[in-house]
Amino acid sequence: MVDPINYKHQVMAVVVVHQPDWQDVLANIDTYLSAVDTLCVVANSPLTDTQTADLADRQLHLIQNRDNLGVASALNQAAERAESMGYRWLLTMDQDSSFLPLQAQELIASIRLAPPRAAAIGADSLHRPEPVPRFHSVPYLIQSGTLFHLPAWRAIQGFNELLFIDAVDHEFCLRARDAGWQVYVYPSVHLVHRLGRIKKMPQWLFIFHRHPKTGITYHDPYRERFVFRNNFWLTRRYARRFPGWATRRIGYLLLRLLYALILLPEKRSRLRNIAKGIGQSYSFHPRS
Repeated sequence: MVDPINYKHQVMAVVVVHQPDWQDVLANIDTYLSAVDTLCVVANSPLTDTQTADLADRQLHLIQNRDNLGVASALNQAAERAESMGYRWLLTMDQDSSFLPLQAQELIASIRLAPPRAAAIGADSLHRPEPVPRFHSVPYLIQSGTLFHLPAWRAIQGFNELLFIDAVDHEFCLRARDAGWQVYVYPSVHLVHRLGRIKKMPQWLFIFHRHPKTGITYHDPYRERFVFRNNFWLTRRYARRFPGWATRRIGYLLLRLLYALILLPEKRSRLRNIAKGIGQSYSFHPRS
């Protein structure tokens, strides 16, 4: 593996936290802290004095928001700070994501191979690491475990804060591609990514999935409103430009609706939020 020390000085990392399991957050941070030059924690919920002291002991930067401003706003806050400090890349992490040993260093070292016009380079959260380093162009990346190129972030005016949460990463990647940038996954690096709670299901139900699954991931019912509002708006906006992505996204939403109808808890609240999100998507007009 190429020594990442020559590249880490270009990278600041950020982890956005909201009512976190604090010991898990610290353990996750330790899997990538040494791979980057600086790490910033953006807290969208109040931290205790003990938690703040933990960050100070690790010499981490803290941005404490009085209210939950959403993930897009938090990422923009960190990107502004990273840019002002002279960094070229921002590694964005969820509070429940981590890397296997040396994988964060491998992702940082991939900067040396970054193709021209790369807006983002992301780890693979679904498959085992590939042995041969390469980049694969993709329609979008998830926000966690992704290196965002700050010149591209500046050129396309950052993350869309009106989305608040859910599909923020999709929207950024589609807007970047629409502006002539590219998005790449780096499958030599695997991200350990937990997404909400898991409802265990028989594995034969997922026989047609392209990656291993043991169940259905889900969040609290209120999140359905953001998921359906933001994704319905996005599919209408980009269906002609990226029809393959839009078709798969509609399939994803239909599957979520099916799960809400027959499998997931708090069915009434979940379905109310889905209906509200779909309705709001038609009057939703975030910036162009």
